[in-house]
Amino acid sequence: MIVGDIVHNLRSALDQATWLLAGQTKSFAELNKPGVRERISFPITRSRPEFEAHKVIPFLQPAPLSTVAVMQPYELDRPVQHHPLILLNELWNTDKHRTVHGGFAAVDLAPISFQPAAVHIEAFEDLQTEWLHPPGEGMEDGTNIARVRFGGAAAPPAAKVDVKGKPTAQMMFGSGQIAFYPRTLDLMAGFVDTILAALAVHLDP
Repeated sequence: MIVGDIVHNLRSALDQATWLLAGQTKSFAELNKPGVRERISFPITRSRPEFEAHKVIPFLQPAPLSTVAVMQPYELDRPVQHHPLILLNELWNTDKHRTVHGGFAAVDLAPISFQPAAVHIEAFEDLQTEWLHPPGEGMEDGTNIARVRFGGAAAPPAAKVDVKGKPTAQMMFGSGQIAFYPRTLDLMAGFVDTILAALAVHLDP
């Protein structure tokens, strides 16, 4: 999964819808003139004054402008910095201008218990790892990732090991001091879909 592609497509969809709406006030030939086309973008703002000062405002008719206004981050009852649109814009600008978004995963084995109790890996002189799942391919629940053979130490009294529980995995992506979870992408996509559906009402069929 390429996070940057997803983020860019979501942000571009908002800008393209705004371009079509602006075409209701000016011809596309006029909108495409240098110094004008750069002003046509979907506003993502943190306050009412910032929204009212946005460069696209003069190009939108009252009805679609009202729809865009109620979708702004400052209109919802949540911290502005956690709003899906603010996060989308932040990821989008980071991907364009600064760095590619990296991703990593962490596996927590704490929920797993072993009977008899697990032995120390340091006691084994020979660890043989056989990777069963090709890197880069998708995985489903229950997929075997690797097989590890322990050698060089005496077998415990009970050779059979009963494993209870399942490991939990956590994936994150982002850059710098900010990290995002895959759920963040779901929230962004859902909010963008809601905005596009609301704006579609103002576009000619």
